[in-house]
Order: sequence, then structure tokens, then C-alpha cells
Amino acid sequence: MQNSVSIIVPCYNKQSYVGATIESALKQTHCCEVIVIDDGSTDGSLDEIKRFDGRVTWLTGPNRG
Repeated sequence: MQNSVSIIVPCYNKQSYVGATIESALKQTHCCEVIVIDDGSTDGSLDEIKRFDGRVTWLTGPNRG
């Protein structure tokens, strides 16, 4: 079944929240894709996002505000 819902999670220096946010999105009963956009975090957020590698799509780049 193809995903019909995409959950897009913006992130900048929210390591303490991003993992729980992704887990909550993945637990939804409706099949969805989760996309996390990291805006150049410096607090370890990207490491937390990568923990879900294979289950989420993530993009990162330099902070653009």
C-alpha cells in the first residue's frame, strides 16, 4: 500500500523532543511517511534523527533561519 499521508517534522536544536515526535508519528494507525527537515542543528538532533534511519526520510542543510 502506498503512503497517502506525509508527516513533515521541522527541526532545529530540539534533540530532547525530536525522537518522541518521530516515535509518535510512526505509531499512527494510518500508514504514513515521516520526513524530518533539520535546519543545521548543533545539539545532536541529527544523531537522534538518524537513529530512525530506514523508517524516516531526513534532510539536513546549513541553518537558514
